[in-house]
Amino acid sequence: MLPIIKEELKLLFWVSSNTGADGENKRENKRKGDGAERGRAGSGPSGTADVPAGTLNIPARTPDDPARTPNVQVWTPSPSWKNVPADDVLMSIRKEFIERVSEPVLDKLLDNLLPWRVITDSEVESVKGLSRGKKAREVIDMVRIKGPRASSALLVALCKEDPCVSTELKLM
Repeated sequence: MLPIIKEELKLLFWVSSNTGADGENKRENKRKGDGAERGRAGSGPSGTADVPAGTLNIPARTPDDPARTPNVQVWTPSPSWKNVPADDVLMSIRKEFIERVSEPVLDKLLDNLLPWRVITDSEVESVKGLSRGKKAREVIDMVRIKGPRASSALLVALCKEDPCVSTELKLM
């Protein structure tokens, strides 16, 4: 079972087992008489704090959280980019990327990045209808600001979808 689903199920089970039919927190009712403190760390599932009735404290999915993203290949830099973070590589190649990448390749990059959860549906929609240059600028900037892991995913997709441009940019 995927780690995120397993943790969410644990949390849902814990909330439902500690909440009565009327929505009141059973655990809190037990504590009212003994003066125990609320929100004590370690008393919830997996060492989390108590969750008040009716709320789910499930962390948001983020692109840089390896436990919450699908397996994405990590870009293996060419010797010219050795020891340079992927987001810095994107910043360095930004101008040439905008000038050289084609519209069909941009669409393929978006198609690759969406299932990897590097970008969202709304981000894909926001670049539709833009000119090629503006679309390229938006794509590289939206991914670059998300950090090295997201940037690495874009570089992997670019090397896969357009080896010619990737070679010209010395990415392979």
